[in-house]
Amino acid sequence: MTDLMEALFEYINKVTLQNYLAVDSDYRISNTRRDTCSLEILDHLDEEGRTLFDRYEKAAFQENSCLLEAMFLATVDLCRELNVPYYREEVPIYEIVFEHRKEK
Repeated sequence: MTDLMEALFEYINKVTLQNYLAVDSDYRISNTRRDTCSLEILDHLDEEGRTLFDRYEKAAFQENSCLLEAMFLATVDLCRELNVPYYREEVPIYEIVFEHRKEK
């Protein structure tokens, strides 16, 4: 991805997508269930099992990131094919992510 596409993807993924998900009750319910199940699973695992579960969660997170990136790139390509005008807007991503949301 170009730097611009990377910045747009990060913004959509961290800000816009989260705004949509924040009002989606099905997402909140499924997210809470997943978190609860993860904690219950961890309670039943020994150290080796916890290490394996941690590796699984990281792999699942990476897969999800790849899927989101592919959807974003497919959308960008479709816009190009349809000759949809592409506008570049300056977005203070750093300020949003690190100063406003205080993410690390």
